[in-house]
Amino acid sequence: KIAENDRIFWLSLVGIILTLLFRDPFFRETLRYSLQSLLVALIVTGVVFTARHGWIYAVLNSPPAVWIGRLSYSLYVWHLLVSMIVNGLVPPLYSPLLVVVQFSAAFALAAASYYLLEKPVMRLRQPRAPFPCCTRMTWEGNQALPKVVRMPPWWLRSR
Repeated sequence: KIAENDRIFWLSLVGIILTLLFRDPFFRETLRYSLQSLLVALIVTGVVFTARHGWIYAVLNSPPAVWIGRLSYSLYVWHLLVSMIVNGLVPPLYSPLLVVVQFSAAFALAAASYYLLEKPVMRLRQPRAPFPCCTRMTWEGNQALPKVVRMPPWWLRSR
């Protein structure tokens, strides 16, 4: 029911904006992050579990967003290094051009890291059984041997 309530979705969105605008240092260092986490959880619930916000679903599943999602770990790993290098080379002035240079360099390094390192390593992984958590013990002679059974876990089985 919470996911289907449009008011909760929009109030949570307004709440996120208000938490960003409220400048009290005590609030910013204590309650803000907990409140934002709760509000983001309500927003995500509304987007994921209903079709009412199809435009957000479409934006989040667009090819650029999916590509950024694939690069997200590489971006996380490399962005600070890129920022430190660019800030070390350029005088410490804020400029939109500097931000564009940092973003471009971080994306270039993240894409190179993803396609030249992560993807080849991912291809080396061993394929796993669909549900490796589901094993049964079988008896051969007097020995119990674990056998991977291709069956869904208990919470996905029909009753």
